[in-house]
Amino acid sequence: MPTATILAKLDLAADRTFTTDISAYLVDPQDLGVDGLGREGDMDAAGPSRCQVLVDNADGRFSTKNSGSPYYPNLKPGILIRVQVPWNAVTYDYFLGIVTEIEVLPMPGDKLARLTCIDMMAVLAATDTRLAAMESQYTGVIIDRLLDGAEGELVNNPRFESDLTGYSAIGGASAPVRVTAGDLLHLPAAMTIAVSNASASGWRYDITSKTAAGQKVTAAAYVRAEADADVGKTVVARIADNGGVRATSSVITLTASYQRVAVSGTFDGASTARYVDVVTDAAQGVFTFRTGASHAVAAVAAIPRAVDSGVATIERAYYPRTPALAAIQEIRDNELGGLFFIEPAGVATFQDRSHRFREAHSRTSQATIAEKFKAISYRESLDDRPSEVRFYYTRWDVGAQATVFSLAPAPRAIPANGSLTVEIDYGGGLVRNTVVPVANTHWKANSLPDGTGSDDSGSLTFTFQDFGGAAEAKFTNSLSRSVYLTMLDVIGTPVRPASDDVLAIATPTTPPPLSNPLVHTYPLQTSEPHVQSWADYHAKRHGDTQREQMSIVIDAPWPDAATGTLMAQVLGLDIGDRITISDTTFPFGSKVNGDYYVDSISRRVVAEQGGGRRAEATLQMSPADLDYWILDTGKLDDSAGVDNARLAI
Repeated sequence: MPTATILAKLDLAADRTFTTDISAYLVDPQDLGVDGLGREGDMDAAGPSRCQVLVDNADGRFSTKNSGSPYYPNLKPGILIRVQVPWNAVTYDYFLGIVTEIEVLPMPGDKLARLTCIDMMAVLAATDTRLAAMESQYTGVIIDRLLDGAEGELVNNPRFESDLTGYSAIGGASAPVRVTAGDLLHLPAAMTIAVSNASASGWRYDITSKTAAGQKVTAAAYVRAEADADVGKTVVARIADNGGVRATSSVITLTASYQRVAVSGTFDGASTARYVDVVTDAAQGVFTFRTGASHAVAAVAAIPRAVDSGVATIERAYYPRTPALAAIQEIRDNELGGLFFIEPAGVATFQDRSHRFREAHSRTSQATIAEKFKAISYRESLDDRPSEVRFYYTRWDVGAQATVFSLAPAPRAIPANGSLTVEIDYGGGLVRNTVVPVANTHWKANSLPDGTGSDDSGSLTFTFQDFGGAAEAKFTNSLSRSVYLTMLDVIGTPVRPASDDVLAIATPTTPPPLSNPLVHTYPLQTSEPHVQSWADYHAKRHGDTQREQMSIVIDAPWPDAATGTLMAQVLGLDIGDRITISDTTFPFGSKVNGDYYVDSISRRVVAEQGGGRRAEATLQMSPADLDYWILDTGKLDDSAGVDNARLAI
């Protein structure tokens, strides 16, 4: 009979290798509870999941102030922990997250320590990111760029804001060209390069000054075909140094939209020059591809991800300094049916609105649970039936060029041999065609606060970064006395949401007897067909049909469980999986007999009455959509399905 075991490892080396195995110190019995994975219901956002691990501290190794501990001084809040459960020759990921609290229970009757942990959603919530303006891009690409921003950056010039410093051609390619027209991933520019009819032809970016010999790096670039004739050509990303190529990505086939190509590799320990390349993987004629942004980060800080490209495009997205998770969840919401969460393996996962109808784990049932559950809760509520759906969305108002920011109050002192950074907020709007401020025209510096002294602008170094929704101006003073910034104006074209309300309305064919409007605002969504179709779907699926709220508890003996038990489902079901539930035997049963999507999962090991232990999982679920017509996989009215509530949108 297969026996389940618990593997718990700490990342004390802070390199994501998880080499510190603490499995032998896990207290038995161990609750091993993980709560909050996923979301409560259909339109909700997922939150962080939490876990507590109880360990034996008889030898003091988990006492953070014990200098005699083999874990000292690296054991402290902020380290990563990974928990896995091997059973029946499969190792199931159970939890990966950050230890937020270490509680030492030092009394002789205890000799324990408790590790309180939260998954990487909490890290994203606590990490600020800043996204330069993007226009007409798919939601998945925007989420990828927000995740990039949360990782940090080794590339000094990731989006070609003012030039192509750091980029060069290799393999016979023509010199890269900075372009300001066409599909720009980020305003105001992108980069194109014409490759030769050879393998390894493309662009190279030098990151020698930002990396060390022997360092492992993850790099990425966002690429697309420049013209229709270039669609279907293939490229790869590489990690390279003066000694050669150290790692190569999988092959990316260029399309008319940006795709992320990523690679991880370790530079040679004796390298003196280190690079990121995006090049052809084979000779395939002369063609041109466009790069919208590049990115590199120390591999230890890279966020594993599984990001769908998205169905919806966002006309304009831009973020000043914003918690990464808040920005990601807003993009997810404006996908209209997207879901973002962190998997138990620590993978940042974005599922777009079509994921359920495209991917096998959501399109076909992954398990059938026919009255084997430990508990079932079934409820129908009138509150779940909308009498009307009102979804507000956005139109943009593009103004004329004007002064969009003026420094107030002024003057501002720039200290001797110091610097002043002015964080510029455009008040929630976007500014296009920003004019880089010029000394004595848009900004002035003086030796006296009232501006009556000498002009000191020549003694300042000025840098300006524009992010579309915000900007940053930095002044560095080379003098041994203070200088006063008496004026700073920024000029550009303001783009703001229109003042009128724009909404899509849908009414159920058979509305409920009580007024219960479903109202939501999508501030980044501008597509009337998308929003109207989304409203029609909710009116049909929720207004005309009573949708139940259902959860079940499934369990299996712990730790010894035969293969005929539900242990594989307890440990292995994922968010978004489609499962079949049947509860039809008893007259007092729910009479459920159909398919459901898993929205949230909580797992733990619990004591049985009379002794023994069981592993159990509580699954919150929503009814599966009946059918859906998928382009290129079916036809109208076939068994693959068309539900009149929801055609492809």
